[in-house]
Amino acid sequence: SQMTRAKVELLDAESFSWTYENKRDKRWHELYGELLKFKEAHGHCNVPKKYHENQRLGSWVDYQRTLYRQTKRPDPERNPEAISAERIRLLEAVNFRWTTAKGKGLELTTANLNEEEEDSNHSS
Repeated sequence: SQMTRAKVELLDAESFSWTYENKRDKRWHELYGELLKFKEAHGHCNVPKKYHENQRLGSWVDYQRTLYRQTKRPDPERNPEAISAERIRLLEAVNFRWTTAKGKGLELTTANLNEEEEDSNHSS
């Protein structure tokens, strides 16, 4: 499928990189694009970890949160390079939540995905 001009402009506005240094970067940006599609469809970025429609995206979102937590841990477990500042910026630009279930660190489920959509629709 081809990307619409509006999507290209959205990615350009978020400083999306159209070239990749390696396969890992390419995969990250592909999944970031899937996250943008999810947000467009659902009004938020809170993909459940076990999202049946796209399990790869659910796992990726959960992993981004894990990497972010690793950058914020107190020493000596802290890994400031677990996720790059650029990736954090791109995720935060689309209102990505670093914690789930309103900051309690609980796993999102498909059941409460609908609640998230309702909350998003009422707050718009």
